[in-house]
Amino acid sequence: MSREILFCQVCDGEQKQAAECDRQNPEFADIWAILDFILPRLSRTPGPRIAAMIALRRILMHSTQLDQVQLSTSTSGEFCLHSLRSSIRELRIATG
Repeated sequence: MSREILFCQVCDGEQKQAAECDRQNPEFADIWAILDFILPRLSRTPGPRIAAMIALRRILMHSTQLDQVQLSTSTSGEFCLHSLRSSIRELRIATG
């Protein structure tokens, strides 16, 4: 996959806009497979968990796979629910 495919003018540009990005890329199966492997194995340290949540949010904004949004059945949904219950304030903010 080339870098241009994963680059978003709104999200990655120097002047970030307040509006949600509406660019979607249907070729995210590999990224979801990687996230499904990594998310359950993250350590309890806040830094990697916060970074993963920010990455997950950006990927969800561009993904067309709605099954990854299901909170109760997807790996990313479980990660979000656990993050909302975390004692780490920054992680709860990133999850929201």
